Amino acid sequence: MDWGFMIQMAMAILGAVLIVGGIVFYRSSTRDGARSMGAAGGAAGVVMWAFVALTLPISGAGNATSPDPVISTSAVVTNGG
Repeated sequence: MDWGFMIQMAMAILGAVLIVGGIVFYRSSTRDGARSMGAAGGAAGVVMWAFVALTLPISGAGNATSPDPVISTSAVVTNGG
């Protein structure tokens, strides 16, 4: 398992914790400063989830190697007429 995957999973877990904690903190507090911190925590969690969603690979080839590219060297030359 590579470090990139581990970092993405850690960010996904931390983001979920921030979203839930921010919502609970926002709804349970009556002070404006505390509500602002709860909203900021929830927003930071949403940003982390967006980052994970944008950087997580959709599919992978595992440990397989990609085939060599096929390069065509022939050219068609025409004399205008």
